Amino acid sequence: MPLILRTYVPAEGSDYTGGAGMPSVTLVMKDGSRLAGAQMCKAVNSPAPGSSERRLPTVVMGGDTYRQLVSGPGTPAGFPASGWDITSGDYDLRYWSMCTNESIVTTRYSDCVYDSNVVLDENRNFTIVVSKAGNRPSNPTKECGVTWLDWGEKGDGAGNPKSGHINIRNMLGDGFPHSIQNVSSTLSAEKDMGPYFPSTRYSSKAEFEARGCNTKGG
Repeated sequence: MPLILRTYVPAEGSDYTGGAGMPSVTLVMKDGSRLAGAQMCKAVNSPAPGSSERRLPTVVMGGDTYRQLVSGPGTPAGFPASGWDITSGDYDLRYWSMCTNESIVTTRYSDCVYDSNVVLDENRNFTIVVSKAGNRPSNPTKECGVTWLDWGEKGDGAGNPKSGHINIRNMLGDGFPHSIQNVSSTLSAEKDMGPYFPSTRYSSKAEFEARGCNTKGG
């Protein structure tokens, strides 16, 4: 079983660990002895760095099981749809992001944008365009006030290039009532999130390019 350390966005000017450094890892054996470094790697039979056998397993569900869930008997028509000072009490959220992901067969992500690199307009609203790289319109740019998110090329990573997921994630600040954590069900998400619920619609490349360039974004 892999041990995974995830870092979101480190403080500006800090290194990728946020200035905390990498943790030291110790293996405690049944007899109470402790192993570290090369001895620990040998004990768990871990391949050497650079070895073709050194892999990080990510599959959490078999492909056959996944396909049965999304396309087997009883699956609703059209499912799944394919293509969505930090400690201060002055902040509602510590962090939010939107990512395109494959499926729970691979758990891989294709692309992500997060709060501080999403382009805002003068009212702090934003538009995120999601498409494959080959279908990207010309105007989802910072200069035009629009953020672009790559849909990726592998779909769900399990054989369906038209499927996949858009995930929205947030970390709470100080009791924000419209957070994703306060959504009680998929049917009540729009009501629970109120004005913070994302508005979505499909558009062709030509239709979006016809909108032109909103130079007020920044």
